Amino acid sequence: MQHPRTSAEVAELVGGELWGPGHVAIDGLDTLELAQASHLTFIGEQAYAGKWAASAAGTALATRGLTIEGHDPAVRAIIWVKDADRAMAAVLAAFASAAPVPAEGVHPSAIVEPGVELGTGCRIGASCFIGSGSVIGAGAVLHHGAHVAAGARVGAGSVLWQHAVVRERCIVGARCSVGANAVVGSDGFGFRPDERGSIVRTPHIGIAQLADEAEIGAGTCIDRAKFGVTFIGPGTKIDNLCQIGHNCRIGKGCVISGMTGLAGSVVVGDWCQIGAASGIADHRTIGNRVRLSARSGVMHDIPDGETWGGLPAQPMMDTLRQIAAIRTLAPLAGRLKRLVADPPKGG
Repeated sequence: MQHPRTSAEVAELVGGELWGPGHVAIDGLDTLELAQASHLTFIGEQAYAGKWAASAAGTALATRGLTIEGHDPAVRAIIWVKDADRAMAAVLAAFASAAPVPAEGVHPSAIVEPGVELGTGCRIGASCFIGSGSVIGAGAVLHHGAHVAAGARVGAGSVLWQHAVVRERCIVGARCSVGANAVVGSDGFGFRPDERGSIVRTPHIGIAQLADEAEIGAGTCIDRAKFGVTFIGPGTKIDNLCQIGHNCRIGKGCVISGMTGLAGSVVVGDWCQIGAASGIADHRTIGNRVRLSARSGVMHDIPDGETWGGLPAQPMMDTLRQIAAIRTLAPLAGRLKRLVADPPKGG
């Protein structure tokens, strides 16, 4: 898709209302602070609206209802939309260049063992490895160095980025994305002391499975189950550098931000949002449509629809009240310290 080149073309693309000239040139996108005259920027909240007057950007996508001062419609353009963040996503898609992909077929340096089933239109890049008995669906793409172990399955239209690994017997559904250096089916972290006090590994003989249209980011690890399946639901998106422990089950449509870790046997419901660097203790159950703030430390089950945060995590209003109380106590603690050091005379 050729990207739009004027403010009028962007307004047409997003179905927005143009306030200002339609001929303003657009050749890139950037923030309010860094944008140049030929750049498109966006204003999604009132907190940023005041920066428009000082910005050099020629065009902005803005959420309807915001108050934006310092705008000269004779020179610059504002495109009013229902949601600037969503509209910007559409514009980014129009500006994005297609990622390079390997040529159709199998690169000469790739290793494909006997008994592999390759669907039509596969693209197997340089130095890839596909183990015996594996199935690669139609139109799947394996970038440089991707590794599909024996007996694994990669669904139609899925993409394994550079050096991604799908371990033995594990399953990647259709139209999935496995980020660079990510691992589906790594061994679970299971260790127990033996009778001599040595630490020995517990075998993990299950698998890991990504349902259709799931995505995991670069460096993320999905551990295989001790027995049974570690399961990532359809449409769920997991960020970079996350750890999903053995036998976890995550529902559909979840969004899990980077640096998050789930210990073994955690159950997460559908449509949950988990903030960055959160941790969930083993065997906890998180209900449907739960939201966790960043850096939450979950040690208890969470019912459907609730928003929690803090360490240890609790309902968000309780966390906020405690933070407010601590801030109130801080100056009182200083006064108490002074009173102890210099008590009043008499009385």
